[in-house]
Amino acid sequence: MTALTPDGPIHIHIAEQRAEVEACLAWSNQRPVEWLMNHAEVDQRWCLIHATHIADSERNAIAKSAAGVGLCPITEANLGDGLFPARAFLAQGGRIGIGSDSNIRIDAAAELCLLEYGQRLTHQARNLLTAPGQSTGASLYHHARKGAQALGHPPRHPHAAPAPTSSPSAPASPPPPPAPATACSTAGSSPAPRSIASGAPASGALPQASTTPAPP
Repeated sequence: MTALTPDGPIHIHIAEQRAEVEACLAWSNQRPVEWLMNHAEVDQRWCLIHATHIADSERNAIAKSAAGVGLCPITEANLGDGLFPARAFLAQGGRIGIGSDSNIRIDAAAELCLLEYGQRLTHQARNLLTAPGQSTGASLYHHARKGAQALGHPPRHPHAAPAPTSSPSAPASPPPPPAPATACSTAGSSPAPRSIASGAPASGALPQASTTPAPP
């Protein structure tokens, strides 16, 4: 597979449902991500879509490889697939991107909120995908931007200035108005920008920006 695209990004749907894991174990005596790591040179060009049902050893291997994980929380919730271990994965420096698989709703901010809320339900705690005292919304936004590597682009720092698009003599465009905070922002903290470029689209879906106001 890597020979077909020596320099380009590689996306693969993997370990989305328990039945898939069981079928892979019956066929190879290895779990899907385990088999992949043993048979391919997985690196930062790879994006593992879903990776919902993974063992701790597989999670460690993904993080160590610098591959990204393309999460589709709305799709995964709609299908009843399960929850990715985002808290543990991000704590060890793992990279994620946000996209849509079934396209039942295209809303990057809603995807990030559901990602956080799923972890809260699992661990019965709050503000899990951020450091203590930090904005949950800003942290989710920062993590999602790292998913740019799934498109073959280096992630850009959230506060970095955009690359110039006009000649030096051309007048600069006025800055856009500040966007409202996401529903996941921590009260009393600085709001994260509302429009979030999807980092890891799945099933051919193009990256989209969310412009729909978040629910109260």
